[in-house]
Amino acid sequence: LSVVTQRALSLGDGEAINPADASVHGLVGSLAKEYAQWRVRLLDTDTLDETGLAALLRLPADAQGDAWLYRAGEFYRSQLLAAQWGPARPTRYRDGGVYVLLGGAGGIGEVYSEYLITRYRAQVVWLGRRAADAAIAAKIARLGQHGPAPLYLQADATDAAALAAACAQIRARYGAIHGLVHSAIVLADQSLAQMDEARFRASLAAKVDASVQLARAFGGEALDFVLFFSSLQSFSKAPGQSNYAAGCTFSDAYAQQLRQAWPCAVKVVNWGYWGSVGIVSSDFYRDRMALLGFGSIEPEEALQALEQLLSGPLDQVAYLKLSRARAPDAADGGTALQVYGPAPQQDLAAVQRELARRIAAPALPPAEADTGLRLLETELARLLFVQMDSLCLWTPATFTLEALKTRLDPQFGRWLAESVRLLELQGYLVREGEGYRVVQRVEADAWLDWEAAKHGWLAQPNLRG
Repeated sequence: LSVVTQRALSLGDGEAINPADASVHGLVGSLAKEYAQWRVRLLDTDTLDETGLAALLRLPADAQGDAWLYRAGEFYRSQLLAAQWGPARPTRYRDGGVYVLLGGAGGIGEVYSEYLITRYRAQVVWLGRRAADAAIAAKIARLGQHGPAPLYLQADATDAAALAAACAQIRARYGAIHGLVHSAIVLADQSLAQMDEARFRASLAAKVDASVQLARAFGGEALDFVLFFSSLQSFSKAPGQSNYAAGCTFSDAYAQQLRQAWPCAVKVVNWGYWGSVGIVSSDFYRDRMALLGFGSIEPEEALQALEQLLSGPLDQVAYLKLSRARAPDAADGGTALQVYGPAPQQDLAAVQRELARRIAAPALPPAEADTGLRLLETELARLLFVQMDSLCLWTPATFTLEALKTRLDPQFGRWLAESVRLLELQGYLVREGEGYRVVQRVEADAWLDWEAAKHGWLAQPNLRG
């Protein structure tokens, strides 16, 4: 599957884009992970002529479904960079400011509102689809004890007329609007194979339609800032979340377009995992994220990050917490990227020095590396034999490949054939006529042996991967 868009994503430096197709990038990224047997490539190009299409056809498939950008004969890819906030700057919030939060009655919106009310005695206005109910009233009453109580207005953010009416009502009541925050979200996770169009649209509209209509309704206000709450899904594009990933990639690109057209600051925060408040604050998600190495973002640190984002020079920040530390330049190759300054010749020299340092890193002599690889393959074959033995595939000890295939789902046929071939090479099986016979058993604990040997291999650059 080859997918091409034209200027749906921005390379930066004020490049004009058309974000209408940006959601395709979230969809394709998630699709590539759900359909691992597909060969997917994705390109955003500045031209749809023969040059741009020829560039698409030169690309290799990407199992992650990440996009390439093609501009003036050069290919680019986006990367997350480790960022430093820099020195503290004056806040962009106003004392007594008026701030409109789409989706503000949700968990994260409530935490954010409490901060604005308590710290800046701000007047917060919540816009939401559902009618005001007892739960919303209780939140308003609680926050009202700290300062101005939030105002809740029912308005479907995909309805232009409803948002325009809400804007007029807010301006008439408070005289001005100083900040606009899009924090609405609809999570409707499901695999593409099981998802119907209505479910896909529900999550997508919360980002696409709501972003566009919000900008149309409030575009004439003298705003200090617009803030989009997006997600790390813009970069990870997880399987089962194609609708949400599509919405996030759109809102990120749409914010870039607004930034070029509006006089106020337009900022994006791509949140990682919030584990204590919000729509995924459950034990299920907490355990799932911990397995992936993510810790929970807590309100106090998140609100400080927003202060720094709004007042600082960065326009978009992915904010996440890792539960397992990753050190720069660690033995696994490092996760930090060096950001060089604007002096091209100086940058080139720095890059050359860094490349020379990495290339000069000690490696195993070829003969030793080859020996290590053979030992690694030997241990992997033992594990393979043990795993297949646990499925009782070696009973009886004499079999044909076709008979073996009937004992598992047909989709494993090619895997079985290759596994049998590898185990024959390693001496566990021998051919007998049209079939095979098991001639070697594994008596020791193969997994304990693997764990013991693994640490030595991890220390060898040629084997680590």
